[in-house]
Amino acid sequence: MSEVIGKTKDENYLVTYIPIRKIQVISDVKLTIDNLLFRQINFENISFNLALSPAKLLIRNLFVSSKQDFLDLDLDFEARSIKPTVMFKIHDGNITFNEKSISELLLLKDNLLEKFAIDKFEFNLNAYLSGINFGKIPFNKVILSATSNDNLINVKNFDSNIFGGKSQLSGSILLMPFTLNFVYGLNSIDISMLNNILGDGYNTGVLSANGMWATKGSTINELFYNFYVKSNILAKNIYINNFSIDQLISKINNPSFDLNNLDKEVKKSLITGQTEINEFKTNFELIKGLISMKETEFTTKFASAVASTVINLYESTIYSISSFSFLLGKSVRNAIDSYQTINLPVKVSGNMFSSKKETDILLIRNSVEKFRGIIEKKEP
Repeated sequence: MSEVIGKTKDENYLVTYIPIRKIQVISDVKLTIDNLLFRQINFENISFNLALSPAKLLIRNLFVSSKQDFLDLDLDFEARSIKPTVMFKIHDGNITFNEKSISELLLLKDNLLEKFAIDKFEFNLNAYLSGINFGKIPFNKVILSATSNDNLINVKNFDSNIFGGKSQLSGSILLMPFTLNFVYGLNSIDISMLNNILGDGYNTGVLSANGMWATKGSTINELFYNFYVKSNILAKNIYINNFSIDQLISKINNPSFDLNNLDKEVKKSLITGQTEINEFKTNFELIKGLISMKETEFTTKFASAVASTVINLYESTIYSISSFSFLLGKSVRNAIDSYQTINLPVKVSGNMFSSKKETDILLIRNSVEKFRGIIEKKEP
């Protein structure tokens, strides 16, 4: 077997399988291994059935476990065609990845490419897994299928439940140079389940998104640095803390509101309270650690807004310009008798976690005074 596996890069490697196809051997053996140490990982209670026949090796009911992770799968190795075929069928499993394990996978990939000619095999994978965990990101009830074409792995589908919603993913993985390209869709993600990743600034709501992402590199740092995302995002019923635009609008619309308190109330609205965003839409792009959200539109209870935002993840800085539009109105018998549209600019800048919010208080004051002057002229 070592002669067969170890010479995949030989020019006449595929000829090696001709005598294997002619071997008249049929056997079925059950094997059990209590403990197996592989790459400093201890696997426990390994068991499987090994079946041999001409040009075929079958491993059935292979069960491998290590701590909370496990795999239950079948593996078929066939040499009937010109290229041998390796087929994986995973019946269930749970796999956990962290930064260390991802680095080890990249190293394993490099070792395989160095020793084996992957293009001389055909791979086929069909899997169901109870869970795949990438750090704090859990994918549940995963359905995965993939095939190989020389050094390219085609991921036909990677469907899962994630953060209370659904995720769909498809794309390709080029093994050398290591490059990933995928299109994706997220449907009805529960934003409250993202708090352990994003923090408590966005504590509820529902999010959907679709787009693509890609990256390339030989190390984790390169993969993160080259990570590119382009998406359309739609979110509803988001609550933002330390911002209370609707409370400010409500106070300004009160005829008895004292304009001498305007400066204090505006500053208070920029740093306290909470605002519900009924609907939020944006075009999202991430390139080399720089996030841009263009053509952003959102609505609150009393206002609509457009915005443009840039976030530097490496420097943890944000720069955002928003323009809120709302009405000052006077009601007579439950109908609006007079109204005026006010545009309120809000600038956010500085550190992402302690940003500074600014607005044009004089613009608001002039607009309110002008509107009250119009109302006073209309009244007898």
